[in-house]
Amino acid sequence: NAVGRAPVFINSDRARNELSMTSSSVIAGSLGAGKSMLTGVIVYHELLRGVHQLLLQPKDEMWAWPYELPELKPITNIVSISNSVRDRGKFDPLSHVSDDPEERIKAKNLATSILLFLAEEKPKDWGGQAIQAAVDLAMKDQKPSMMRILHYLEQYIAGNLDREFGISRSQAQYEVERIYSFLRRQAQDSQAQLFFGDGSETPIDVSNPLTIIQMQNLSIPEKGREDYRLAMSLFMAITDFARRFVNQRTDVPRSVLFEELHAINQATEGQQVLRELVRTCRSKNADLKMVIHNMRDLRIGSEFKGDGEDGGEEIRSNIGYRFVFRMGDNQEARKACELLGIEPNDENVAHIRNLNTGEWIMADLEGRVAKVRLDVNELNPRLFRALDTRPAANARREKEFGHLRKHATHGGVKD
Repeated sequence: NAVGRAPVFINSDRARNELSMTSSSVIAGSLGAGKSMLTGVIVYHELLRGVHQLLLQPKDEMWAWPYELPELKPITNIVSISNSVRDRGKFDPLSHVSDDPEERIKAKNLATSILLFLAEEKPKDWGGQAIQAAVDLAMKDQKPSMMRILHYLEQYIAGNLDREFGISRSQAQYEVERIYSFLRRQAQDSQAQLFFGDGSETPIDVSNPLTIIQMQNLSIPEKGREDYRLAMSLFMAITDFARRFVNQRTDVPRSVLFEELHAINQATEGQQVLRELVRTCRSKNADLKMVIHNMRDLRIGSEFKGDGEDGGEEIRSNIGYRFVFRMGDNQEARKACELLGIEPNDENVAHIRNLNTGEWIMADLEGRVAKVRLDVNELNPRLFRALDTRPAANARREKEFGHLRKHATHGGVKD
């Protein structure tokens, strides 16, 4: 069933070791088209080959993996993150930062970017200058943290750090007080407390070959919503957490699966964090798997193109494999064609729109494009049963393993 009359291949080892190409991928398609099944199969077989996996999940779909696939039980850590005090500071970009000078610069820049974005401040404004001065001071602490930044803002307001801040008190005082008050409320009363730590928090354990982080009540950043800046700031912090996972000093191959990561592309600050993650994956021979439901947030399409570009070059240059499942409308299907690198003509659009569940169009490292179907239920019924997320399967799973859920989602897997 090859669209281009040629087979397509996925081989992460070959991508990394023979072709010096990225093995990162985009898996795109409508709800219920089969994306979760494919990503689950890829993750499972990579685990068998020794690839350590970090799965960042906005939905509670994978908690039963260690019980339905017992071979995963000894190597799995499932962490459920909420906006409670229990999880304060889990994604603080400054907490437990290494002594590596480059890492410290990245942490400093990210903390500054998050606070400026959250407070809607420009770097040259009085408030922006105060934030940067407070970040500089916090980075000199023995245990830097986002809460230490607030501490230094508070100290400046109290009149103790005029020389260190180097800004006009008569002009800056009101703005600094306003920003400090706003950030303090965010750190205490919202999801922002997830990236406002004090340096004493126990970090998330990512030492197991499989770490699943399930984000409860994670809001997808959507412009126009009241919580847009907060949600975007949290996405930035989580994305950098994934970058630090990939950047660990180890020879073990690593992979990150992040659903809804494309939403970070809406803001310039978010795009920069995503680029850092992609670059780190390339330099560390790791891969990033982005699972998306539509194409517009990937900035794929002619409306985004520059001179001599087709609108999708930036994404394609950083993605090795592209998987396109069924799309819901012609516009999305045309953008999917551009992602795949094929002509967005009526025939190809119709082909994408009429894909059956469990079928996809795949573009591989050599640019070959083909239609693929993987009958997991026939090839490995046990794996299919574990990865099936349809309502009936979830009900069966809850009945069989529901009494173990509290163990699976609080940092441990019990018998």
